[in-house]
Amino acid sequence: MNLLWHMHQPFYYYKSKIYLPWVFLHAIKDYYDMANIASKYNVKVSFNLTPSLLLQLDEIDENKDYFLSLLLKKNLENNEKEYVLNIIKSVYVETMVKPYKKFYFLFNKNNLTQKDFNDLEVFYLLSWCGEELKKRRFIQNYLNKESFTYEEKEELIFYLLEFVKGIIPFYKILQDIGKIQITTSPFSHPILPLLFNMENAKKANPKVVLPKIYFPLKDDAFMHIKKAKEIYKKFFGFYPKAFWPAEGGISEEVIDAFRDEGINITFSGDDVLKKVESDIYSPYEYNGVKLFFRDRYLSDLIGFNYKYFEVDDAVNHFKREIDNRPGNITVILDGENAWEYYKNPYQFLHKFYEMLESKNTKFFDEVESVKKLNKIIPGSWINGDFNTWVGDEEKNRAWEMLFLSKKEITDDENYLYVEGSDWFWWYGRGHESVQNEIYDEIFRNYLMDVFKKHKKKIPAFLVIKNFHKKTYFVPQKFILTPRIDGKTNFFEWVGAGEIKENFGALAGNIPKIYYAIDEKNLYLRIDDSKYEFREFKNVKGEIVEAVGERREFLRFTLKGENFEMILPSEIIKLELNEIYKNWFV
Repeated sequence: MNLLWHMHQPFYYYKSKIYLPWVFLHAIKDYYDMANIASKYNVKVSFNLTPSLLLQLDEIDENKDYFLSLLLKKNLENNEKEYVLNIIKSVYVETMVKPYKKFYFLFNKNNLTQKDFNDLEVFYLLSWCGEELKKRRFIQNYLNKESFTYEEKEELIFYLLEFVKGIIPFYKILQDIGKIQITTSPFSHPILPLLFNMENAKKANPKVVLPKIYFPLKDDAFMHIKKAKEIYKKFFGFYPKAFWPAEGGISEEVIDAFRDEGINITFSGDDVLKKVESDIYSPYEYNGVKLFFRDRYLSDLIGFNYKYFEVDDAVNHFKREIDNRPGNITVILDGENAWEYYKNPYQFLHKFYEMLESKNTKFFDEVESVKKLNKIIPGSWINGDFNTWVGDEEKNRAWEMLFLSKKEITDDENYLYVEGSDWFWWYGRGHESVQNEIYDEIFRNYLMDVFKKHKKKIPAFLVIKNFHKKTYFVPQKFILTPRIDGKTNFFEWVGAGEIKENFGALAGNIPKIYYAIDEKNLYLRIDDSKYEFREFKNVKGEIVEAVGERREFLRFTLKGENFEMILPSEIIKLELNEIYKNWFV
């Protein structure tokens, strides 16, 4: 079995500062702990550290990180206070806020005093502290208090900054002694197949709508590879041999480019392999490059599903799954974002590695038996296509901004920053964040700075915002009949429609509604809901009692804080057999 944790943050540089705090926050919670926990077990684990993450980790200080600079400012302007609250309010409440009684009180309090605001900021930082930090007496002293002076906040921030400075050297030590291996990605995490040829999106999915203007950016694609190699060497002393291509995006041009640059191992998702081969439990070789394809089901269990499980149940379930699979299993997933939603993330990781000690884990360069791959159809680890980054109005407009800018001014390093996958991820349909407007501003400012640097007039198309607040409605993708049994399962709801209101600073704390329709029923699921549904009215206006059991018109179950419900056609009086034909994409 091969295991790779992918660690990535986009370039948040804006006006000479790191404008969003996620590099720092994940550093004190995830980046050190993930390597530290893995190092305690006899398990071979790989970590992918992107250049954009490495450079920002290396540069963070109280002046460079905009969020920290505001926390250190004694009197904030209204817009600065709003920015800080926007960041704090985006945290996941159940696991990051509620465990701290005073934090939860302040989080929900209106009209905060200056002292309240100071305490809120400190508790926010403490909530992000990971396993290692919480073991330290310095942090424990803070956790035992309910109120803090400005000087204590200041001391905490500088303590955490010192902690962050040791993370990259720690990874280097672990790699040098053979405990882990470190891979990397192209410079700003671009979708390389789209840079080589935007038509690759069509090859992956013929129905996708391409931008109105595009042309090959082959030189930029090679620059991303070359810069990544140099950054890796700066931190770890030698050139990398393995690249995780951003979002698992590969094509034949990408593989050939890797080979030409001395990269002999790369990765993608099993949805890409399944277009040409059926055996995902074998590494492959294409034009001199070894390819590993992640088991999407197993990887997503950790990333999305096990947060609902008790720790022992999750680990035992994963063990059964890998025991029943033949050949070489490849598990690759995000190594930083899932843990905010686990109730006991570190307990899970310790038991997970303890279980893996009895398995035959390997580094990727130790796997020898490979099959020949004669063809690659372009794709990514998300559904085997590139629809997450191109195809709708906002995503395509962002690409058009880039291409129109490059037609005016050909060469500028800023283009490399806006070619990163993250900007297109947040634009348009599919994903939302309370910081979407900020992402749009940073993206456009990178391009505007090109024109400023070359003393040319900024085009009007860069001044107009490319982000619109909206209610997200994601149509259902295919006929779906989830089981309503109180055991919310990620995979039962894959392809379901979604309804999610963007509530500004409160987004992320308002429940997302999933729906599914088949020929007979409408199914609803509400995640993280604190509401207790005790009565419903039927079509005659009569109250129907329905608490956790089936009734004449309605059945629903409660599982923890998630809610699932089935509405048969009688109660909603809808011709579902007609609706379900038209509500899918």
